[in-house]
Amino acid sequence: MAGLPGSRGEKGDKGEPGIPGPPGRPGESISAPQVTVSPANHTRDEGRNTAIYCTVGGNPTPTVEWQFKDRKLLSGAKYLVKKAELIMRNLNYSDVGQYKCAARNILGSSEASGNLKVRGLPIFTKKPSSLVSKMEFSQIQETCQAEGYPHPKLTWIRLVMPLPAGKTETTFKKWFLKAEKPGSLYPFFRQNKQTLGIVGHVIRSLFFLLANCDCWRSRSRSPGTSWGYSNDPSGSGNVDAIDFQTNGDVILSGYRLWGVRSGSTSFQVTIRLYLGSNLIAEKTGSYATSSSVKTFEVHFSQVISIRAGVTYTATARIVTSKQSFAHTDGVASASCSGVTVNFKSKSSKDSNSSSQSMGQIPVLIFRSSQC
Repeated sequence: MAGLPGSRGEKGDKGEPGIPGPPGRPGESISAPQVTVSPANHTRDEGRNTAIYCTVGGNPTPTVEWQFKDRKLLSGAKYLVKKAELIMRNLNYSDVGQYKCAARNILGSSEASGNLKVRGLPIFTKKPSSLVSKMEFSQIQETCQAEGYPHPKLTWIRLVMPLPAGKTETTFKKWFLKAEKPGSLYPFFRQNKQTLGIVGHVIRSLFFLLANCDCWRSRSRSPGTSWGYSNDPSGSGNVDAIDFQTNGDVILSGYRLWGVRSGSTSFQVTIRLYLGSNLIAEKTGSYATSSSVKTFEVHFSQVISIRAGVTYTATARIVTSKQSFAHTDGVASASCSGVTVNFKSKSSKDSNSSSQSMGQIPVLIFRSSQC
């Protein structure tokens, strides 16, 4: 049987130090962000997708954002934004410019940019007028501008025939004309076929209309009787109408109407042009008239192209308590502005006794260089 344990002895002397262990690994150093973007410059075709890459260093790990035109980009239909990559979809000219990758941590910030160009068809930023109306001896100036890459080159051409010699002056963006006959002009932007393989153009028609030409249906061009009207502005009666047809294309500006027979006054007038039952043009207004002048002009807001062989109806409704002049020597046809105009004996739209031989609307006003 074991006895009771004895008392604890005294602590011995400290032993010799052991051999030192290997040194520990040093901690990571801290640093401000460093940013590199690639590619620094690149070109992509319109409608395609592209990507820009961002390489970022720094400790602590920086936060990264992509920017375009000082605006932070977010993922959506247009962009897919990642820390190291920016993907852009369906490129167009609005995407051209510098894309910035910006990184930041507690030690500072850094940024780098990549430049994108988009190659595609030209886009017109300024187009010529679709219709120009000028009088003889005046000048026309039209301006055309476009953007695109490669940079588009502008050429002005004219349908079928060259630009009129000695009457035009062209620059890169502008075209000048001194009085010319009616015609069409086309600003044409072309890009380098070898580079892009495509050509862009937009057609704009210009009619150079030189002078007002009166086409009379009164043989003597003088009044022969008086003509009465309703003074009721809400009524539908008292419409003077004449049907006509031309053997060539011509431009119609409006009508010349017989004026007040005695003294002076103002007529409330509505003129219209019909093609069958379809109303093509209308103009309403108050027009001053004097017996000393005998006629007055009413023009539509825009000129109308009259086609050969098509029957049109010219109407005039005058609201007044006064009587006007009227002619009694109407003709069946007249040669005007290079075409022959045939007038029908009676129009179904007339309700005021006008006919081929007598009544209102003595003149159709054409625009032409051949009055």
